[in-house]
Amino acid sequence: MIKDLSNKISFPRFFMLSLPMAAACLYLLTPGMEWTAFAVCYVATVLYLVMFWMAVDELIKPHRIDGYKANGKYLAFLFIGKLVILIGALLFGVQILQSKIIIPVINYFLNIFVLGASIKKD
Repeated sequence: MIKDLSNKISFPRFFMLSLPMAAACLYLLTPGMEWTAFAVCYVATVLYLVMFWMAVDELIKPHRIDGYKANGKYLAFLFIGKLVILIGALLFGVQILQSKIIIPVINYFLNIFVLGASIKKD
């Protein structure tokens, strides 16, 4: 599944666009625990986006491949898993970043657009 994912998403392009934004966000935070909290939120964001892409791919496969039926349990795992990851990262980030939690949230929304820009055109 991950190999199939790497054929559809340009990970070098994703990280080339994503890491400068993450560095800009780190500039707004104080080194130490805030950077650690941001790193946890960043890793959670990347995991969330990978799971999001896998879920979307599973949802549109029946329209691309004749006779393919989407696996409902797999989809449920992906959607519940990505919500748990996102909520867990936000709760962890709120504990450390408090009012600066908006910085990882903005980074999360920007990474959604970066993921869209990183999709390989067939």
